[in-house]
Amino acid sequence: MGNGVPASADKEEAVDKVFVAAHQVVHDASDMSDREKRSTCNVIADNLPTDGWQQYMVEAHNERRFNEAVTFGISDENKLTYNQELAMMAQFRANKCIWDHGDYIDCNGNVVGQNMYYVSGSEYHPIDNEITDRALVGWYENEKPHYDPSSTSCAEGKVCGHYTQVIWAATERMGCGARMCETLYGGDGVTVYRNSKHTLVVCNYSPPGNYVDMPPFSQGPFCSKCKGDTGYSCSNGVLCTKCDHRIDVDCVCPNKAKCGENGGTIDPNGAQCICDCGDPSLLGEACEINCNSKQGDVLDESSCTFWKGSGFCAAESVYSAFMQQNCKDTCACP
Repeated sequence: MGNGVPASADKEEAVDKVFVAAHQVVHDASDMSDREKRSTCNVIADNLPTDGWQQYMVEAHNERRFNEAVTFGISDENKLTYNQELAMMAQFRANKCIWDHGDYIDCNGNVVGQNMYYVSGSEYHPIDNEITDRALVGWYENEKPHYDPSSTSCAEGKVCGHYTQVIWAATERMGCGARMCETLYGGDGVTVYRNSKHTLVVCNYSPPGNYVDMPPFSQGPFCSKCKGDTGYSCSNGVLCTKCDHRIDVDCVCPNKAKCGENGGTIDPNGAQCICDCGDPSLLGEACEINCNSKQGDVLDESSCTFWKGSGFCAAESVYSAFMQQNCKDTCACP
């Protein structure tokens, strides 16, 4: 668990243990056939915090993501949006008053990222903007100094996983829940962890961050590596924001120029920014993958082919990141 940090004589606050790597959770979930949908899909948490609180939480995250992008010159940092299902999942978890991660498989069987935080004291801390600010200080400001993005490493003995989830560039959506707990339980839901008044905050993120050995962002000109099925715009000239290229004049299709350079075309009237390669041997968002030459592979074709046959390309494989870096074309091609 996270280390409790005394805030005053009668108050304690803590962030949770690091949600170290989303792919590890996927690996743990592999016992489920086809990563079954979570059993709580039909359970509705009707005690969500207010819309205003949710929006403040999203804005608090985006403020830090903006600052991070400016500081490091990030090219693919997404602007987060609120997601109701993620909030429902987070509230469902918070309602259990368990100080441990769980209920992080969404209704489509996908793993989500998860940060947790609590404040305890002689009285319950209200679910307000102040507890949001305190959670973000715990997750972001307190951990940021310990993380080295150049080596994707955290200082020895320190925690950085909450910080990296807050700023993970590829994450697009989030939703949070909170609960005033008379008792806080351990991971088994039975053992008492703290027998006092706690206000527990749980936030879920999709797509998740914290993949081992993967950098949390890419560097380059702002918004130069934005993704978006229907297009993107560049919020405040810094953050990638999804939009519809058919109705928003400031919305552009990613890889449009590269698509043309590689011989593909994008339908200006199509709902999605799909590059039509016109050649079955060309794949990728901008027809950049040539399955005949496989020039995108760093390692030799025989090794990449062997590893692919061993299942290393699969998203849930612990070698997935390695394969995407060294055998990208082999993984993409049939």
